[in-house]
Amino acid sequence: MESYGANKGTGQKETIARIERLGGKIRVAQDAPGNPIIHLDLSNTKATDDVLKDVNQFTELRVLRLGKTKITSNGLRHLRLPNLEILFLQDTSITDKGLLAIRKMPRLKFLFLNGTNISDNVFNDLLRLKRLRVLELSHTAITDSAVHKLTKMRNLTFLAINGTKLTKTAKAKLREAMPNTIIVE
Repeated sequence: MESYGANKGTGQKETIARIERLGGKIRVAQDAPGNPIIHLDLSNTKATDDVLKDVNQFTELRVLRLGKTKITSNGLRHLRLPNLEILFLQDTSITDKGLLAIRKMPRLKFLFLNGTNISDNVFNDLLRLKRLRVLELSHTAITDSAVHKLTKMRNLTFLAINGTKLTKTAKAKLREAMPNTIIVE
C-alpha cells in the first residue's frame, strides 16, 4: 500500500479506505508536498454515486477512471475537480445532463464517453473544454447533427466515432474539416 502522506485528514483516510474496500486503486504524487492523490481508478468496481461526493476532497486529482461502474448522471453532478485532466466514463449510464459537471473541469484533455447514453445535446458543454485533445464517442447516439459542433473542436488530435449514428457523408465532412485529427470510425 502506498503512503498517503502524514497530513491527510480523517475524512480523506475514511474515503481512501472506502475506495480500497470497493477494489479501487489510488496513486499519489510522491514528489509533491503532502503526497496528494492524483490518480483514482474505480473502473470495474461496484462504485455508485455516493462515493463521488467524497472524491472532491482530492483537489489535486488528475486522472479519474469510472468506466464500467454504476455511476449515474446524478452522481457525476457532484464532481468539482478543477485540476482533472483525464476522465474515463465509458460504459456507464451517463447522459447529457450528467456531463454538465465537465464545466467544473477546465483542464480536461482526455474524455472517454464510449458506450454512454450521450447525444448531440452534449456538444455545447464539450465546446467549453478548450484543452480537450482526445474525445472517445464510440457506441453513442450522436448523429449527423453533431458534425457542425465537432468541427469547431479544432484542438482535438484524436476522435473516435465508430458505432455511432453518423453517416458516411458526415464522417467525410469531419475528415475534411479536421485534417490534423486522427478519426477512428
